[in-house]
Amino acid sequence: MSVLDAGNPDAPHHRAFETAGVASVEDLLERSKDDLKSLVWNTKGKPCWLTIGAVNTVLSIGGWFASQGTTAATVFMNLTPTALADWRRKQASAAPTIHAASGPQPTPVKSGSTVFGSTSSGFALSAADEFKKGIKHDINAFQKLNERKQWNPWHRAFRATAKAQGLSNVLDPDYSPATPDEQALFDLLQDHTFAVFTNTLKEPSAAGVLCKYSGSSAGIDEGNAQKLYQDLCSLMEKGIAARTNRAELEKQLIALRLDNSWNKPIASFLTHFNHIVSDLRELHDPDNTSSYNDTWCISTIDTCLSTHNQMSSHVNSLASSRANIVDLLTAQGSTVPAQTFESYLIQLNNHATTLDSTKKASHHNINTTQRGGGRGGRGGRGGRGSHGGRNSGRGNQGATTLPSRDVTDPSVSLNDAQYALLSFEQCHQQWECKQATQIHANQTSVALLLWLCLPLSMSLPTLGLWFPMPPIL
Repeated sequence: MSVLDAGNPDAPHHRAFETAGVASVEDLLERSKDDLKSLVWNTKGKPCWLTIGAVNTVLSIGGWFASQGTTAATVFMNLTPTALADWRRKQASAAPTIHAASGPQPTPVKSGSTVFGSTSSGFALSAADEFKKGIKHDINAFQKLNERKQWNPWHRAFRATAKAQGLSNVLDPDYSPATPDEQALFDLLQDHTFAVFTNTLKEPSAAGVLCKYSGSSAGIDEGNAQKLYQDLCSLMEKGIAARTNRAELEKQLIALRLDNSWNKPIASFLTHFNHIVSDLRELHDPDNTSSYNDTWCISTIDTCLSTHNQMSSHVNSLASSRANIVDLLTAQGSTVPAQTFESYLIQLNNHATTLDSTKKASHHNINTTQRGGGRGGRGGRGGRGSHGGRNSGRGNQGATTLPSRDVTDPSVSLNDAQYALLSFEQCHQQWECKQATQIHANQTSVALLLWLCLPLSMSLPTLGLWFPMPPIL
């Protein structure tokens, strides 16, 4: 058809009709506007589709045919580019719109509403589009990657922020836009994501990947954030870089122990361990399917907890309980389910939370008792020299090591930093000693009061038999 130049194998209409399987006039007339807009073909590896003008030209042919008053296909022999152009101008002057989009029409609203990468002229936005409209696309919301060892936490934060800003398609290697509108939106998303990478990739090897897609030397891939992201993941999660990261994380686990050097809650220790394991699993060797499996993780965390008496005891208790369950199920001929690291970690965390709560309550009781003694209770914070009410001097405020004396003795002054170094057992012993001292002081005061209140006529020997005189008398 000369109007569409469909006889030219390289013409857009020819490629579109070939893709859609249009082999007759009837096939052409049955195509809707949405059908024509969705036709996509590849030219030199790049997706192509009909422009809006090309789509309207095809639809105009259908309108022209309907106005001829005949169904004979031979009428198309009279159609020329000039005749079609004249008819289209006549229709445009009679009515502003001659082609109605297929399907129900959206509700008109005030024009000019915009979403990221698209504009709606006079039509209401969907709830999803309204949400996207409110998203702030800020490249400064992304953290910077300064060192290779930051990759795993940085990558998690990057993906979460990218998803929140509507950039998920750029991170999907299999995504390809199917329509001109989708391509226009995707181009904007690519530009925004590439700006994010430019602002965040400071680590040398990552910056090298960025340079590959920057400048005229990148050719058609210049600014291609989708390919850049795939290359970046391959660099950091495979090969030498991945082995280096794995070695560094494994080194951290080998040195990790729950002892006096850990001054945070026990539950925080378990969370820290789990984060390292998650990073290792993301960097696992694809050729070694057993690396960092549940058995390895359980054995490793048991070793890390072996230096803590209460957690180590709980680990032994869990092992004994599981052994009994395994023996019971085996005797019954039942299959014993494998223990997962996730379920084991939950059991450990429940016990850790209990210990943390007990220690916190003990600290609260000790602090309350110390405050009850007046200013002397502030001795741990340091004061003015050896003044009686303020205990230790200012020179001791910065101490971060425990004194050589028995730290469970309530008379030994500790500042906040030193008190944080105490184990749970030491804190409890100190509290018990403090309580015992307070009880003894109370008993002595009561005895002295009763002795003073007795009748003076009573002989001292008799009085001594009832209430021994306090040592201070």
